[in-house]
Parts: sequence; structure tokens; C-alpha cells
Amino acid sequence: MVRTSITPETTQIIAGTRRILLANPRGFCAGVRRAIDAVEQALELHGAPVYVRRAIVHNRDVVERLKQRGAVFVQEIDEMPPGAVAVLSAHGSARGVKLAAQNRGIRVLDAICPLVAKIHAEVEDWYRMGRHVLLIGHQGHPEIVGTLGQLPAGAVSVVSRPDDLAVIDIPRNIAVAYAVQTTFALRDAQEMIEAIRTRYDDVAAPRASDICYATTNRQRAIETIAGKADLVLVVGDATSSNACRLVEVAQGAG
Repeated sequence: MVRTSITPETTQIIAGTRRILLANPRGFCAGVRRAIDAVEQALELHGAPVYVRRAIVHNRDVVERLKQRGAVFVQEIDEMPPGAVAVLSAHGSARGVKLAAQNRGIRVLDAICPLVAKIHAEVEDWYRMGRHVLLIGHQGHPEIVGTLGQLPAGAVSVVSRPDDLAVIDIPRNIAVAYAVQTTFALRDAQEMIEAIRTRYDDVAAPRASDICYATTNRQRAIETIAGKADLVLVVGDATSSNACRLVEVAQGAG
């Protein structure tokens, strides 16, 4: 087996008569690694059990490994005993979740991804400015649920396709702002942003891109090599937004 480099986005492995292109970079982003480390460090510092609200990462192998070390995964705060040590996921949590933990005397370690925290801060700023927030993402995704939970009901509308703008029926002269789910597909996000700018007169944008740099460079790497491959294999979890978006990017590239 011979390994050679082709481009910054690929590594080539010659294995018999088959040529395998490995996308570069690959693997977890820094935010996910940080969240996994938070659970491991909590177990080392406090001992088992350490409670984790929802999956710390959409990867069942990692979750099972943490369970074996003493992490207990639950859906909601009220499933944790008073005074427990709890870790909140990288996807971010609604304000009500932290308040519920405080009321039960639970010691919380918030493993929120710094980029998601930046989005939370931005949507709060826009709300205080009187803008309606258009949140570009997948309805029901944990990150979207957490972002919605930063503001009062009705202050945010979730959109994923340009057609959704007609459904929410917000007048053209309303001041709006948009934020993007960190794992959203680049092309789809750009299409949504263009549709928002076309439909509304006063649109505020994030200071910097909301899409995670790891999401961006992995999608670009897949796009680069998809046209050179007969088959693209995405090694990931079916519940992972990132993995699903990589499949879509590969399909979009033919």
C-alpha cells in the first residue's frame, strides 16, 4: 500500500488496483472535541456519574464509550438528581434548560461550541434592536432548538428553503436579521441569504460567517474529490447533520 499526496484536500492511497482518495481534513471539529473533553474531564474531576443532557455529539460510538466511563445521558434536566454534575452539549441549550438546572442545584458545565455561543449573542442583540430574526437551519435540530430558546416565542422564524419566506409572511418593510445553523450546507445557505436579501429591504447580517470552518472545509474537500471518484463513502452517523450534508454535497457534485 502506497500513500501519496495529491492536493491539500486529498490524500491518495494505492491499494492493489484500487485508488482511494481520502478527504482532507476529516474527523471531528474543534468544538466537538472540546465537548467530549469536557465530559471526560468532569468524570476525572468529579467521578461517575456525570450527567449529560442529550447526546454530546451525534456519534453513537463516542456516546457508548463515554457511557462505559460513567456518563449518564438523559433527555431533560428533571431526569438528573438534585446536586448532580451535568454537561450541556456543544449544540447549545435554551435559557430554560439552564434555569431548570439552577433550580435543582445542579452544577452545570456548558460545553457549547464557541461559534454557537456567538450566534446566541448575535440573535439577542438583533432582538434588542427590534429586528425579527430569520434562522436558517433545519427545524428540530438541537442547535436550532437551543437558539430559539434564547428569545421569546415569535421573535425568530426558522427557514430552510426560499419558499419558507412566503409561508412565514413577514412584510417586506420589517427590519430583519439572519443567522445560520453552523452545520448547514454552504450552497443552501447562500441561496437562502440571497432570497432574504431579495425579499426584504432592511437586512442585518452576522459579523462573520455562522457556518463552522470545519463544516466549510470538509464540504469543499468532498466537492473537490467527488468528481474524481466513482463512489464516495461518508463515514459518520446517520443522525449527524454534518455527515448528512457531506452526502448531499457529494450527490450535488454528481
